[in-house]
Amino acid sequence: MASALAPDDWRRIRDALRYQARDLHHRSYAVHGSRRELLWEEMDRCLALADQLEQPSQP
Repeated sequence: MASALAPDDWRRIRDALRYQARDLHHRSYAVHGSRRELLWEEMDRCLALADQLEQPSQP
């Protein structure tokens, strides 16, 4: 069974999501418009999830 994650683990997850969002943003400059929009959507989802996990009601 999975054990509860420590606060440092949650921080690492949030940091990884934000890093992924930055990477998607950087990669978006090398692609055409429709692909860029998809990358930006995924970037927004990564940032939203990181923000959601930062809220006091985190698991």
